[in-house]
Amino acid sequence: ERGWELVTDRRELENLVRTVLAANPRAVAQLEGGDSKPLGFFIGEVMKRTSGRAEPGVVKELLKEAFGLRFVQILSMGGAITGSSGSDGEVSPGALHQLIARLGQEQELPRHLRFEEIEISRILSEEILPEDWAALITALDGHLSREGAAGIVIAHGTDTLAYTAGLLFWLFPEPPLPVVLTASLATRDAASALREAVLAAVREPPGLYVCMEGRLLSPLNLKFERVAPGGFRNWNLPEPAETPVHGHAAAVLPPLRVPRREALTARLEAAINRVCVLKVYPGMKGDTLIALMNAGVRWFVLELYDTGTANLRESPYSLRKAFLEGRERGVQFFCTSQQEGIVDFAGYVTSHELWREGAVPMGALTTESAYTRLLAALLAGEGQPESERADAVLRIMEEANADIARGA
Repeated sequence: ERGWELVTDRRELENLVRTVLAANPRAVAQLEGGDSKPLGFFIGEVMKRTSGRAEPGVVKELLKEAFGLRFVQILSMGGAITGSSGSDGEVSPGALHQLIARLGQEQELPRHLRFEEIEISRILSEEILPEDWAALITALDGHLSREGAAGIVIAHGTDTLAYTAGLLFWLFPEPPLPVVLTASLATRDAASALREAVLAAVREPPGLYVCMEGRLLSPLNLKFERVAPGGFRNWNLPEPAETPVHGHAAAVLPPLRVPRREALTARLEAAINRVCVLKVYPGMKGDTLIALMNAGVRWFVLELYDTGTANLRESPYSLRKAFLEGRERGVQFFCTSQQEGIVDFAGYVTSHELWREGAVPMGALTTESAYTRLLAALLAGEGQPESERADAVLRIMEEANADIARGA
Protein backbone atom coordinates (compact mmCIF):
# COMPACT_ATOMS: atom_id res chain seq x y z
CA GLU A 1 0.00 0.00 0.00
CA ARG A 2 1.40 3.36 -1.08
CA GLY A 3 -0.94 5.42 1.08
CA TRP A 4 -2.44 8.51 -0.52
CA GLU A 5 0.67 9.41 -2.50
CA LEU A 6 -0.01 10.30 -6.14
CA VAL A 7 0.95 7.65 -8.69
CA THR A 8 3.15 9.60 -11.11
CA ASP A 9 5.62 6.89 -12.21
CA ARG A 10 5.17 6.90 -15.99
CA ARG A 11 6.22 3.30 -16.56
CA GLU A 12 3.86 2.05 -13.87
CA LEU A 13 0.98 4.01 -15.42
CA GLU A 14 1.88 2.83 -18.94
CA ASN A 15 1.60 -0.80 -17.78
CA LEU A 16 -1.73 -0.08 -16.11
CA VAL A 17 -3.08 1.66 -19.22
CA ARG A 18 -2.11 -1.37 -21.35
CA THR A 19 -3.89 -3.66 -18.88
CA VAL A 20 -7.07 -1.56 -18.98
CA LEU A 21 -7.05 -1.44 -22.79
CA ALA A 22 -6.54 -5.19 -23.09
CA ALA A 23 -9.52 -5.80 -20.77
CA ASN A 24 -11.88 -3.63 -22.84
CA PRO A 25 -11.51 -4.49 -26.56
CA ARG A 26 -14.98 -3.18 -27.47
CA ALA A 27 -14.26 0.27 -26.03
CA VAL A 28 -10.89 0.24 -27.81
CA ALA A 29 -12.67 -0.42 -31.12
CA GLN A 30 -15.09 2.45 -30.39
CA LEU A 31 -12.25 4.87 -29.73
CA GLU A 32 -10.38 3.75 -32.82
CA GLY A 33 -13.59 4.20 -34.82
CA GLY A 34 -13.86 7.89 -33.95
CA ASP A 35 -15.98 7.89 -30.78
CA SER A 36 -14.32 9.98 -28.04
CA LYS A 37 -16.52 8.76 -25.17
CA PRO A 38 -14.38 5.71 -24.28
CA LEU A 39 -11.48 8.03 -23.47
CA GLY A 40 -13.26 9.18 -20.31
CA PHE A 41 -14.12 5.56 -19.50
CA PHE A 42 -10.47 4.50 -19.74
CA ILE A 43 -9.31 7.39 -17.57
CA GLY A 44 -11.95 6.43 -15.01
CA GLU A 45 -10.80 2.79 -15.02
CA VAL A 46 -7.18 3.76 -14.39
CA MET A 47 -8.26 6.13 -11.62
CA LYS A 48 -10.35 3.35 -10.07
CA ARG A 49 -7.46 0.86 -10.12
CA THR A 50 -5.17 3.39 -8.42
CA SER A 51 -7.82 4.37 -5.84
CA GLY A 52 -7.91 7.85 -7.37
CA ARG A 53 -4.17 8.36 -6.90
CA ALA A 54 -3.19 8.60 -10.58
CA GLU A 55 -2.69 11.99 -12.18
CA PRO A 56 -5.58 12.24 -14.72
CA GLY A 57 -3.61 14.50 -17.05
CA VAL A 58 -0.76 11.99 -17.30
CA VAL A 59 -3.22 9.15 -17.90
CA LYS A 60 -4.88 11.11 -20.68
CA GLU A 61 -1.53 11.83 -22.33
CA LEU A 62 -0.63 8.12 -22.23
CA LEU A 63 -3.95 7.19 -23.83
CA LYS A 64 -3.46 9.81 -26.54
CA GLU A 65 -0.02 8.40 -27.27
CA ALA A 66 -1.32 4.83 -27.34
CA PHE A 67 -3.91 5.67 -29.98
CA GLY A 68 -1.92 8.40 -31.79
CA LEU A 69 -4.65 10.93 -31.00
CA ARG A 70 -4.57 14.69 -31.53
CA PHE A 71 -7.14 16.77 -29.68
CA VAL A 72 -8.87 19.96 -30.80
CA GLN A 73 -10.51 21.94 -28.03
CA ILE A 74 -13.78 23.51 -29.19
CA LEU A 75 -14.94 26.47 -27.12
CA SER A 76 -18.62 27.07 -27.84
CA MET A 77 -20.11 30.54 -27.48
CA GLY A 78 -23.42 29.87 -29.24
CA GLY A 79 -24.74 31.52 -32.39
CA ALA A 80 -26.27 29.94 -35.48
CA ILE A 81 -23.38 27.47 -35.72
CA THR A 82 -24.70 25.77 -32.57
CA GLY A 83 -28.36 26.55 -33.16
CA SER A 84 -31.47 25.26 -34.81
CA SER A 85 -34.18 26.88 -36.91
CA GLY A 86 -37.78 26.56 -35.77
CA SER A 87 -40.79 26.12 -38.03
CA ASP A 88 -41.17 29.90 -38.10
CA GLY A 89 -37.55 30.33 -39.25
CA GLU A 90 -36.32 31.75 -35.93
CA VAL A 91 -32.84 30.67 -34.90
CA SER A 92 -32.20 29.59 -31.31
CA PRO A 93 -28.74 28.84 -29.88
CA GLY A 94 -27.97 25.29 -28.80
CA ALA A 95 -25.12 22.89 -28.07
CA LEU A 96 -22.45 21.50 -30.37
CA HIS A 97 -22.19 17.94 -29.07
CA GLN A 98 -24.30 16.34 -31.83
CA LEU A 99 -22.44 18.22 -34.54
CA ILE A 100 -19.08 17.28 -33.00
CA ALA A 101 -20.14 13.62 -32.83
CA ARG A 102 -20.98 13.72 -36.55
CA LEU A 103 -17.64 15.32 -37.38
CA GLY A 104 -15.82 12.62 -35.45
CA GLN A 105 -17.25 9.99 -37.81
CA GLU A 106 -16.56 11.83 -41.07
CA GLN A 107 -14.06 10.44 -43.56
CA GLU A 108 -12.93 13.97 -44.55
CA LEU A 109 -11.20 14.54 -41.22
CA PRO A 110 -8.04 12.71 -40.11
CA ARG A 111 -9.00 9.61 -38.12
CA HIS A 112 -6.61 10.45 -35.30
CA LEU A 113 -8.47 13.69 -34.46
CA ARG A 114 -10.67 13.89 -31.40
CA PHE A 115 -12.72 16.81 -30.08
CA GLU A 116 -13.47 18.18 -26.65
CA GLU A 117 -16.28 20.71 -26.38
CA ILE A 118 -16.33 23.29 -23.61
CA GLU A 119 -19.53 25.32 -23.53
CA ILE A 120 -18.64 28.89 -22.60
CA SER A 121 -22.11 30.30 -23.20
CA ARG A 122 -25.25 29.47 -25.15
CA ILE A 123 -26.33 32.78 -26.65
CA LEU A 124 -26.89 34.53 -29.95
CA SER A 125 -23.86 36.75 -30.37
CA GLU A 126 -25.85 39.99 -30.39
CA GLU A 127 -26.62 39.16 -26.73
CA ILE A 128 -22.96 39.03 -25.69
CA LEU A 129 -22.13 40.58 -22.31
CA PRO A 130 -18.86 41.43 -20.56
CA GLU A 131 -19.23 38.26 -18.49
CA ASP A 132 -19.34 36.17 -21.70
CA TRP A 133 -16.12 37.77 -22.93
CA ALA A 134 -14.55 37.20 -19.50
CA ALA A 135 -15.56 33.53 -19.59
CA LEU A 136 -14.05 33.09 -23.06
CA ILE A 137 -10.82 34.94 -22.27
CA THR A 138 -10.18 32.99 -19.05
CA ALA A 139 -11.04 29.66 -20.74
CA LEU A 140 -8.76 30.41 -23.70
CA ASP A 141 -5.94 31.53 -21.42
CA GLY A 142 -6.27 28.31 -19.43
CA HIS A 143 -6.18 26.06 -22.49
CA LEU A 144 -3.26 27.93 -24.04
CA SER A 145 -1.21 27.37 -20.89
CA ARG A 146 -1.84 23.60 -20.88
CA GLU A 147 -0.07 21.07 -23.04
CA GLY A 148 -1.75 18.50 -25.22
CA ALA A 149 -4.09 20.37 -27.58
CA ALA A 150 -3.28 20.44 -31.30
CA GLY A 151 -5.38 23.56 -31.73
CA ILE A 152 -8.39 25.48 -30.42
CA VAL A 153 -11.59 26.33 -32.28
CA ILE A 154 -13.98 29.02 -31.02
CA ALA A 155 -17.53 28.63 -32.34
CA HIS A 156 -19.20 32.06 -32.31
CA GLY A 157 -22.14 33.96 -33.73
CA THR A 158 -21.74 36.32 -36.69
CA ASP A 159 -23.05 39.65 -35.37
CA THR A 160 -20.27 40.38 -32.87
CA LEU A 161 -17.55 38.08 -34.18
CA ALA A 162 -15.48 41.04 -35.43
CA TYR A 163 -15.42 42.50 -31.91
CA THR A 164 -14.52 39.23 -30.18
CA ALA A 165 -11.84 38.48 -32.79
CA GLY A 166 -10.35 41.96 -32.34
CA LEU A 167 -10.28 41.71 -28.55
CA LEU A 168 -8.58 38.30 -28.63
CA PHE A 169 -6.05 39.60 -31.17
CA TRP A 170 -4.94 42.41 -28.85
CA LEU A 171 -4.90 40.18 -25.76
CA PHE A 172 -3.31 37.08 -27.37
CA PRO A 173 -1.24 38.40 -30.31
CA GLU A 174 1.10 35.38 -30.38
CA PRO A 175 -0.66 32.27 -29.06
CA PRO A 176 1.51 29.13 -28.84
CA LEU A 177 -0.85 27.09 -31.02
CA PRO A 178 -3.48 27.74 -33.71
CA VAL A 179 -6.65 29.42 -32.42
CA VAL A 180 -9.42 29.58 -35.02
CA LEU A 181 -12.67 31.52 -34.68
CA THR A 182 -15.57 30.48 -36.88
CA ALA A 183 -19.25 31.18 -37.36
CA SER A 184 -22.07 30.23 -39.67
CA LEU A 185 -24.43 32.54 -41.52
CA ALA A 186 -27.12 29.82 -41.38
CA THR A 187 -27.63 26.72 -39.24
CA ARG A 188 -27.57 24.51 -42.36
CA ASP A 189 -23.94 25.52 -42.96
CA ALA A 190 -22.80 24.77 -39.41
CA ALA A 191 -21.16 21.38 -40.09
CA SER A 192 -19.13 22.75 -42.98
CA ALA A 193 -18.01 25.81 -40.98
CA LEU A 194 -16.90 23.72 -38.01
CA ARG A 195 -15.12 21.18 -40.22
CA GLU A 196 -13.08 23.86 -42.01
CA ALA A 197 -12.15 25.51 -38.71
CA VAL A 198 -11.00 22.19 -37.23
CA LEU A 199 -8.82 21.49 -40.28
CA ALA A 200 -7.28 24.96 -39.97
CA ALA A 201 -6.63 24.38 -36.26
CA VAL A 202 -4.48 21.32 -36.98
CA ARG A 203 -2.79 22.48 -40.20
CA GLU A 204 -1.89 26.13 -39.62
CA PRO A 205 1.10 27.40 -37.63
CA PRO A 206 0.49 29.02 -34.23
CA GLY A 207 -1.55 32.20 -34.50
CA LEU A 208 -5.04 33.64 -34.27
CA TYR A 209 -7.29 33.10 -37.30
CA VAL A 210 -10.86 33.54 -38.49
CA CYS A 211 -12.12 30.80 -40.81
CA MET A 212 -15.21 31.45 -42.95
CA GLU A 213 -16.20 29.10 -45.79
CA GLY A 214 -12.69 27.72 -45.95
CA ARG A 215 -11.09 31.20 -46.20
CA LEU A 216 -8.61 32.27 -43.56
CA LEU A 217 -8.96 35.87 -42.44
CA SER A 218 -7.15 37.98 -39.90
CA PRO A 219 -8.88 38.82 -36.59
CA LEU A 220 -7.56 42.34 -37.12
CA ASN A 221 -9.80 44.74 -39.08
CA LEU A 222 -12.44 42.05 -39.56
CA LYS A 223 -15.74 43.34 -40.98
CA PHE A 224 -19.10 41.54 -41.09
CA GLU A 225 -20.46 42.21 -44.58
CA ARG A 226 -23.10 39.80 -45.87
CA VAL A 227 -22.17 40.62 -49.48
CA ALA A 228 -18.62 39.36 -48.88
CA PRO A 229 -17.71 35.68 -49.44
CA GLY A 230 -18.63 33.95 -46.21
CA GLY A 231 -19.99 37.22 -44.86
CA PHE A 232 -16.64 38.61 -43.67
CA ARG A 233 -13.56 40.32 -45.04
CA ASN A 234 -10.59 42.33 -43.80
CA TRP A 235 -10.44 46.09 -44.37
CA ASN A 236 -7.11 47.68 -45.25
CA LEU A 237 -5.26 44.36 -45.33
CA PRO A 238 -3.85 42.47 -48.30
CA GLU A 239 -5.98 39.79 -49.92
CA PRO A 240 -5.69 37.09 -48.86
CA ALA A 241 -4.95 38.49 -45.43
CA GLU A 242 -1.61 37.46 -44.01
CA THR A 243 -2.50 35.72 -40.79
CA PRO A 244 -1.48 36.20 -38.11
CA VAL A 245 -0.75 39.91 -38.57
CA HIS A 246 2.31 41.07 -36.64
CA GLY A 247 3.70 44.55 -36.15
CA HIS A 248 4.45 47.12 -33.49
CA ALA A 249 0.75 48.05 -33.28
CA ALA A 250 0.18 44.75 -31.51
CA ALA A 251 3.51 44.65 -29.69
CA VAL A 252 3.05 47.90 -27.75
CA LEU A 253 0.27 46.42 -25.65
CA PRO A 254 1.68 45.11 -22.37
CA PRO A 255 0.76 41.46 -21.72
CA LEU A 256 -2.36 40.97 -19.64
CA ARG A 257 -2.19 38.71 -16.62
CA VAL A 258 -5.62 37.17 -16.93
CA PRO A 259 -7.35 37.28 -13.52
CA ARG A 260 -10.11 34.99 -12.36
CA ARG A 261 -13.33 35.14 -14.32
CA GLU A 262 -15.26 37.23 -11.78
CA ALA A 263 -12.45 39.78 -11.47
CA LEU A 264 -12.07 40.00 -15.24
CA THR A 265 -15.81 40.53 -15.64
CA ALA A 266 -15.66 43.44 -13.21
CA ARG A 267 -12.67 44.95 -15.03
CA LEU A 268 -14.33 44.61 -18.42
CA GLU A 269 -17.54 46.18 -17.14
CA ALA A 270 -15.61 49.08 -15.64
CA ALA A 271 -13.76 49.67 -18.92
CA ILE A 272 -16.85 49.35 -21.12
CA ASN A 273 -18.84 51.69 -18.90
CA ARG A 274 -16.32 54.46 -19.63
CA VAL A 275 -16.21 53.92 -23.39
CA CYS A 276 -18.70 54.89 -26.10
CA VAL A 277 -18.65 54.18 -29.83
CA LEU A 278 -20.55 56.69 -31.98
CA LYS A 279 -21.10 57.04 -35.70
CA VAL A 280 -20.97 60.67 -36.79
CA TYR A 281 -23.99 61.80 -38.82
CA PRO A 282 -25.34 65.09 -40.22
CA GLY A 283 -27.06 67.01 -37.43
CA MET A 284 -25.18 65.35 -34.60
CA LYS A 285 -25.05 67.64 -31.56
CA GLY A 286 -22.08 68.21 -29.31
CA ASP A 287 -24.53 68.22 -26.40
CA THR A 288 -25.15 64.52 -27.03
CA LEU A 289 -21.51 63.73 -26.32
CA ILE A 290 -21.45 66.06 -23.32
CA ALA A 291 -24.43 64.22 -21.83
CA LEU A 292 -22.45 60.99 -22.19
CA MET A 293 -19.46 62.63 -20.49
CA ASN A 294 -21.79 63.58 -17.64
CA ALA A 295 -22.79 59.92 -17.44
CA GLY A 296 -19.15 58.87 -16.96
CA VAL A 297 -17.83 58.29 -20.49
CA ARG A 298 -14.11 59.04 -20.59
CA TRP A 299 -13.10 57.56 -23.97
CA PHE A 300 -14.91 57.94 -27.30
CA VAL A 301 -14.42 56.04 -30.54
CA LEU A 302 -15.89 58.28 -33.24
CA GLU A 303 -16.60 56.83 -36.67
CA LEU A 304 -16.01 59.83 -38.95
CA TYR A 305 -16.52 60.39 -42.67
CA ASP A 306 -13.98 59.36 -45.33
CA THR A 307 -10.34 60.06 -44.27
CA GLY A 308 -11.48 61.62 -41.00
CA THR A 309 -13.83 64.56 -41.31
CA ALA A 310 -16.70 65.88 -39.20
CA ASN A 311 -18.65 69.08 -38.65
CA LEU A 312 -16.86 71.59 -36.40
CA ARG A 313 -18.76 74.72 -37.49
CA GLU A 314 -20.03 77.09 -34.82
CA SER A 315 -23.45 75.51 -34.49
CA PRO A 316 -25.43 73.35 -32.04
CA TYR A 317 -25.31 70.72 -34.80
CA SER A 318 -21.57 70.18 -34.70
CA LEU A 319 -18.98 68.54 -32.44
CA ARG A 320 -17.01 71.68 -31.58
CA LYS A 321 -18.66 72.19 -28.20
CA ALA A 322 -18.05 68.55 -27.27
CA PHE A 323 -14.37 68.74 -28.16
CA LEU A 324 -13.88 71.91 -26.11
CA GLU A 325 -15.67 70.35 -23.13
CA GLY A 326 -13.72 67.11 -23.57
CA ARG A 327 -10.40 68.92 -23.51
CA GLU A 328 -11.25 70.50 -20.16
CA ARG A 329 -12.30 67.14 -18.71
CA GLY A 330 -9.41 65.10 -20.12
CA VAL A 331 -11.73 63.10 -22.38
CA GLN A 332 -10.11 61.43 -25.41
CA PHE A 333 -11.55 60.97 -28.92
CA PHE A 334 -10.18 58.17 -31.12
CA CYS A 335 -11.31 58.44 -34.73
CA THR A 336 -12.00 55.76 -37.33
CA SER A 337 -13.72 55.95 -40.70
CA GLN A 338 -17.13 54.80 -41.91
CA GLN A 339 -15.38 53.67 -45.10
CA GLU A 340 -12.50 51.37 -45.89
CA GLY A 341 -9.51 53.65 -45.82
CA ILE A 342 -6.94 55.32 -43.60
CA VAL A 343 -7.74 58.16 -41.22
CA ASP A 344 -4.79 60.56 -41.47
CA PHE A 345 -6.29 64.05 -40.87
CA ALA A 346 -4.14 65.43 -43.72
CA GLY A 347 -6.58 66.04 -46.53
CA TYR A 348 -9.24 68.50 -45.33
CA VAL A 349 -9.48 71.70 -43.31
CA THR A 350 -12.02 70.04 -41.01
CA SER A 351 -9.55 67.19 -40.40
CA HIS A 352 -6.87 69.70 -39.35
CA GLU A 353 -9.34 71.24 -36.92
CA LEU A 354 -10.11 67.84 -35.41
CA TRP A 355 -6.41 67.27 -34.84
CA ARG A 356 -6.00 70.69 -33.25
CA GLU A 357 -8.87 69.94 -30.91
CA GLY A 358 -7.17 66.76 -29.70
CA ALA A 359 -8.75 64.00 -31.80
CA VAL A 360 -6.50 60.98 -32.36
CA PRO A 361 -6.63 59.31 -35.81
CA MET A 362 -6.73 55.51 -35.75
CA GLY A 363 -4.95 55.14 -39.08
CA ALA A 364 -5.93 51.90 -40.84
CA LEU A 365 -7.87 50.43 -37.90
CA THR A 366 -11.56 49.71 -38.23
CA THR A 367 -14.00 50.80 -35.55
CA GLU A 368 -14.17 47.25 -34.18
CA SER A 369 -10.39 46.94 -33.94
CA ALA A 370 -9.97 50.43 -32.43
CA TYR A 371 -12.70 49.81 -29.84
CA THR A 372 -11.28 46.45 -28.76
CA ARG A 373 -7.74 47.85 -28.70
CA LEU A 374 -9.01 50.52 -26.33
CA LEU A 375 -10.61 47.90 -24.07
CA ALA A 376 -7.39 45.86 -24.07
CA ALA A 377 -5.37 48.99 -23.20
CA LEU A 378 -7.72 49.80 -20.34
CA LEU A 379 -7.50 46.23 -19.03
CA ALA A 380 -3.70 46.33 -19.20
CA GLY A 381 -3.61 49.61 -17.25
CA GLU A 382 -5.88 48.42 -14.45
CA GLY A 383 -4.51 49.39 -11.04
CA GLN A 384 -2.40 52.33 -12.24
CA PRO A 385 -3.06 55.85 -10.93
CA GLU A 386 -5.64 57.55 -13.15
CA SER A 387 -3.23 60.05 -14.71
CA GLU A 388 -0.62 57.37 -15.50
CA ARG A 389 -3.28 55.08 -16.87
CA ALA A 390 -4.68 57.80 -19.14
CA ASP A 391 -1.20 58.57 -20.49
CA ALA A 392 -0.50 54.88 -21.11
CA VAL A 393 -3.81 54.34 -22.90
CA LEU A 394 -3.29 57.41 -25.08
CA ARG A 395 0.21 56.24 -26.00
CA ILE A 396 -1.06 52.77 -26.93
CA MET A 397 -3.86 54.19 -29.06
CA GLU A 398 -1.59 56.69 -30.80
CA GLU A 399 0.67 53.81 -31.85
CA ALA A 400 -2.27 52.50 -33.88
CA ASN A 401 -1.70 55.32 -36.37
CA ALA A 402 0.79 52.95 -38.00
CA ASP A 403 -0.34 51.88 -41.46
CA ILE A 404 -0.87 48.21 -40.66
CA ALA A 405 -1.83 47.52 -44.24
CA ARG A 406 1.71 48.36 -45.30
CA GLY A 407 3.31 46.68 -42.30
CA ALA A 408 4.66 49.99 -40.96
